[in-house]
Amino acid sequence: MQPGQDFKYTALIEVYPELSLPLMDGIVVHKPMAEISAADVDGMLNVLRRQRATWQDVSRPAGDGDRVMINYTATMGGSEQPFMEEKQSAIIIGSKGNMEGFEDRLAGMSAGDNAAIDLTYPGDHPNQQLAGHPVRFQVQVVSVTEAVMPALDDEFARAFGVADRGLDGLRKEVTANMNREMSLVIKTRVKDQVLDGLLAANPIKIPSTLVEEEIDRLVSGAQRDGQGKGMPRELYRDQATRRVSLGLLIAEVVKLNRIAIDPARVRSTIEIIASSYEEPEQVVKWYYGNRELLSGIEALVLEDQVVDWLLERAAVDESPTTFQALMNPAL
Repeated sequence: MQPGQDFKYTALIEVYPELSLPLMDGIVVHKPMAEISAADVDGMLNVLRRQRATWQDVSRPAGDGDRVMINYTATMGGSEQPFMEEKQSAIIIGSKGNMEGFEDRLAGMSAGDNAAIDLTYPGDHPNQQLAGHPVRFQVQVVSVTEAVMPALDDEFARAFGVADRGLDGLRKEVTANMNREMSLVIKTRVKDQVLDGLLAANPIKIPSTLVEEEIDRLVSGAQRDGQGKGMPRELYRDQATRRVSLGLLIAEVVKLNRIAIDPARVRSTIEIIASSYEEPEQVVKWYYGNRELLSGIEALVLEDQVVDWLLERAAVDESPTTFQALMNPAL
């Protein structure tokens, strides 16, 4: 600054974008439709049998259906600092419950073996910080065991609390649970498409400050869960950008259409969550007695209401599929 002269400066100030009513023109949503067959129920009963199986040690290499107990660490991007570490992790060979190629590399290994497994997370991995990135697993096999499965009879049904209805009662209960799970998957698939369409039809420029704050939250959450250690901050940027953009667009839909939280849907959502517990009434009271938990459910319900509003303005195409293809798209 010079005495007697004006002080001049330039300030760059980030502001919220000006938004209009979000559009859904031209958005097509493919809604999967499926029915549960008797073969699907049989398959699920076999899954339950396997869950109730007893395991006995074997001295041979691991094969299909065997359980391999492993210790492992995972590193990314050439870093020596693991971002994930597990002890006594049980892997069922052939279950397709892990990233592609992982179980195949464990097959043929025996207790005491060690290996480095190099894989790449799929591009559509739900954790966008991992999607498309190479990862190295350092694996130590602790043990290999084979399953001894129980018989599928009324005694087996009693283990699931349907003793008075026997195996037929268990089949009905399993079918009902499968229908609930399928409905949830369909709802999630449709919701993802609606939100993807909302973003594509309404590109907005968002303040970088909001993105950085969201990255901070994602990093803190991952570290709190023990999964973010050693991961570069930049890996969270795409996910943070998406979340901030959707948050602004959803808030605009709520404001312009005066969408209010539906208390009945909040109650129904809590009751569905509570139904999986032994004392559902106590769980419902717990949610309503905890403002933080209740706020989380209210935010989820409000987002679902916005999705319903958007879905009414999108073109919906029902796509026939099977239960197995819907629940296990990787197979």
